Amino acid sequence: MIEHTEPDMDVGAPVVRVGRQDEIVEDFTTFIRQHRIIFEGTEKKARMNLLKRSLEVLFKEIDRFDESELDALSSRTDSRLIVELAQASLSDRPTDREGRMLIRGAERLKKLLERSGGTVSSKWVADFLQTSEAAVRKRVQRNGLIARRLPSGDLSLPRFQFDERTGGVVPGLSKFMKEVSGTPEEMIQFLLVPHNPAVSRETPLDLLKQDNVAKVVELAELHLQQRP
Repeated sequence: MIEHTEPDMDVGAPVVRVGRQDEIVEDFTTFIRQHRIIFEGTEKKARMNLLKRSLEVLFKEIDRFDESELDALSSRTDSRLIVELAQASLSDRPTDREGRMLIRGAERLKKLLERSGGTVSSKWVADFLQTSEAAVRKRVQRNGLIARRLPSGDLSLPRFQFDERTGGVVPGLSKFMKEVSGTPEEMIQFLLVPHNPAVSRETPLDLLKQDNVAKVVELAELHLQQRP
């Protein structure tokens, strides 16, 4: 929705806050009147329709950029700005809202993993558990370990699920994995994010390390699917 404030006496122009695009288009006539956009003395229909269409496209394309890109675009000349907006519109890079959400989700997951020890290969796990890589892969297939498959086909396993003090898997993890279902990404975020941050920084992973599987499964019912 477009909100208008009274003109500042020093500036002499109203401040416009841009909200939802559909509301902006809906209020376009009001926008024209309040901003006194003059079309050579008359509001010619063709000129108004073109301006309306231009604003629709402009809002859509601006929504593709993050804050740093917007700052850079703000310094462009008029002609260069038009060119770069057109290039963004024609490109197939993931700059739509859903794509940006996926990118942010991937960045958040990466940070969570980095803070919890990063990831290890199936070979590292095999050496750690004193077993074979084939056994590690079978364990992953049986939902005994969390792992993501890389484009190369190799497995990437979060290091947090291994207890280096005991030389084994974190207590309770296998029991938990048999009770719930979710993608590796969902499982990682669930285990590493505090379940009640307003009260404490304790995570479901912390509860698993205390062998409190029942509590973790109870929490998972709110976020993950239970296995049939």
